[in-house]
Amino acid sequence: MIVLVAAVAAVVVVVEVVVVVVVVVVLVVVLVVKVVVVVLVVVAAAEAVVVVVIIVEVYHDSFVCDDDEDDDDDDDDDDDDDDDDDDDDIIGGGNNNDDDDDGDFGDDDVDFGDDDDDDDDDDVGGGGGVVLLLLLLLLMVVVIVVVVVLVMRMMAEHFFQ
Repeated sequence: MIVLVAAVAAVVVVVEVVVVVVVVVVLVVVLVVKVVVVVLVVVAAAEAVVVVVIIVEVYHDSFVCDDDEDDDDDDDDDDDDDDDDDDDDIIGGGNNNDDDDDGDFGDDDVDFGDDDDDDDDDDVGGGGGVVLLLLLLLLMVVVIVVVVVLVMRMMAEHFFQ
């Protein structure tokens, strides 16, 4: 009889150890998944902040007129900006306001970039912010989808075991 009790006690101890090990493994897996989800949520939040900053920067560059940019023609430069058509403008500098088309350089004949204040957006290097914004939005969507899939998988494993 004592051997039977000892055998039953041994089986109970083995079952308890197995249950404790399984519970610890499940808790560790759930904790790791929770940590991964938290990290992904933090990354998504950081990307959202970056997207908002880029949106504000693109909006500022596209729609807000910067008055300081037009005020570089102070008295400290040597460009001829006085609209007198006397052909003493520096090449590419000034307002490009000579309309005589006589072949001199520095008036309407040479135009480096969008310095003519006509808002036709012919600046060199424009449009890169929009592409970057779209890429960041796509990355944010991918991160959110991964977070949702991980959370749904964690909930399915937790509730249907």
